Amino acid sequence: MGLNNFFKNKLLKSFYVIFLNSIFVIVFPIKKLNTFLEKIRTYRFIKFFFFKKNQVIINKIENINFFISSNDWVNSRKIYTNQSFPQLDEFSTAISILKNDGVQVDSLIDIGAHYGNIVIPAMVKYNFKEAYAFEPIQENFNILRSNLIFNNLEHKVNAYNVFLSNHVEELEIDTFQNNTAAATILNKLNTEKKDKYIKINNLKNQSFEKVRVDTLDNILRNSLNCFFWIYAQGGELNIIRGSKQVLKNSPPLVIAYSSVLFDDKKVDYLKELNDVLNQIGYKQFRNLSQKNYYSQNLNFDNLKTLDKKLRNNGSTNFLLIT
Repeated sequence: MGLNNFFKNKLLKSFYVIFLNSIFVIVFPIKKLNTFLEKIRTYRFIKFFFFKKNQVIINKIENINFFISSNDWVNSRKIYTNQSFPQLDEFSTAISILKNDGVQVDSLIDIGAHYGNIVIPAMVKYNFKEAYAFEPIQENFNILRSNLIFNNLEHKVNAYNVFLSNHVEELEIDTFQNNTAAATILNKLNTEKKDKYIKINNLKNQSFEKVRVDTLDNILRNSLNCFFWIYAQGGELNIIRGSKQVLKNSPPLVIAYSSVLFDDKKVDYLKELNDVLNQIGYKQFRNLSQKNYYSQNLNFDNLKTLDKKLRNNGSTNFLLIT
């Protein structure tokens, strides 16, 4: 029986309509139940682990459309489970402090942008005139670009698929499938810290990716009225070294401080970080990861005290440096 004859047969057509209605009766309450359950955090947490591998998941958080990856069991899981963006609270705290201090910024530089977890909600919430986002891992960068387009921000946010440092070359960096934001250069760490980093972050499926390395001074070349956000898995010192021209007026700067990753076999990392920041003109810092984020003098002793505290638990704190 041809398709046209099938639909001309009234009896078969009636059975077909009944069949469709039955499917609707079955599926509709399931969809309603899923919509209800999606509002429950525990349900979202469990559901994330049942997504298929290599699946792109669409989230809507407030007025922001956001792609995440089912392979990423850290940032993506947090975003999906909590329906919020990691570190955005610390970012907002920094903006509030700067506003209270009378500091005006009109642009944002987000280094280690991942999928746009900071730059996209920051652009929507704080309406920066423009932004520059840097993400070296190709798959992360592809999702970042998609999220910018999805939120009509591709003309306001300049995205760069580059690994920022203090030199120009190509190199291989370590990547991990279950934590797509944890890419770093592990061979710079001693064996103890390397093992601790992998254990703390439960990193799995290690591989390597060749990336292009450049300096921020080569890309932007001018000092800007910017707010800097750097979350670069231990690359913060070299990024600052390669950004002295852009940072010459010491614009507000946030770095992710991790004692586990802040290590270099060739230099005294704490001393170098303190000296470089002092040379640029930075004088104080606030720990945004503490409830009492009071201002502290930027010196070696205060950094050493912070480092000693974080060395025991391996946590990352966000420092606003001005």
